Amino acid sequence: MVDKKSPLSGALKAALFASAVLAAPAASAQTVITLPLFGTVDAVIDWGAAGANETCTRAVTAPGEVTCNYPVEDGAGPFQVRVSGTVTQFGNGDAGYSNADKIIRVNRFGNIGLNSLSGAFRGAERLIEVAPDFPETVTDISYMFKDAVALNDDAVSNWGMRTRNVTNMSGTFENAVQFGQPLDGWCMRARATPPAAFRAMTKTALQIQEIQNRLRSRGGAFSSITLPSTMNLDEAKEPKWGQCGVTIDATPPAAAESGQPYTLDFRGRAQLWSNAPQEADVNSLTFEIASGTIPPGMELNASTGVLSGTPTTPGTYDFTVRAVQN
Repeated sequence: MVDKKSPLSGALKAALFASAVLAAPAASAQTVITLPLFGTVDAVIDWGAAGANETCTRAVTAPGEVTCNYPVEDGAGPFQVRVSGTVTQFGNGDAGYSNADKIIRVNRFGNIGLNSLSGAFRGAERLIEVAPDFPETVTDISYMFKDAVALNDDAVSNWGMRTRNVTNMSGTFENAVQFGQPLDGWCMRARATPPAAFRAMTKTALQIQEIQNRLRSRGGAFSSITLPSTMNLDEAKEPKWGQCGVTIDATPPAAAESGQPYTLDFRGRAQLWSNAPQEADVNSLTFEIASGTIPPGMELNASTGVLSGTPTTPGTYDFTVRAVQN
């Protein structure tokens, strides 16, 4: 990256460069970029062009949309925008914000204190790439990719343990029809309510066609794009809600004997990961049989995690017990 000239001191420019957070260039000519900076805001923006840095707002301390109209001398872009300082929420929830369709990629989230990405890329029709460094401090990703119809980046599927503190996932992929990467590697602390809201589809086939035509008219990589009219992200590719941050000791227990009472305490075998989600607690786990069959005459108490009873039929029984953090 080449640092553009700016009126800032060398020390501050270095700080901006090191904390590059959001890169939002457009693939075609554009003159207006908007950043939705909400929550607690005490930030400095590098608009990625000398003229814009001379004429547009640089220091921001109040939450809201910050818009830059690029001077003609800056050309058509693409522009790489950098934010440094403190911004606790990037995005404006389901309300959306102006010029989101200008965003094509996020190079880096960085470390600016983000705890919410609600609506971060709501309406970002041309978003195709997202950074791998999802902030572990984020708890809200509701509507994050709503209407981001071109996104299908596998970097999102690799966020893994970084998502462990997320609790609000309503409409995260609503209308993101192209996205179909498996998310079963995400570590999710809570279950979406209802789960289908995570990937809801509300647009009609005609509306999808209109979006497709609009993208094609912009040329470049979008000139031949074909959008599906149904969701590529299905239930099988969703995160394994609540199944992360805990391990059950798999050491073989003592063998049970037919006709003899038997008890096995799975909660007592549960151990939290060192980087488990915030407020994780083995005492709030619930248990279920994930696969296989337990011996006849026995049952698993979902609340206590105790498998007990008197087995009645000799044999070998293979089953998997799942612990879920509530």
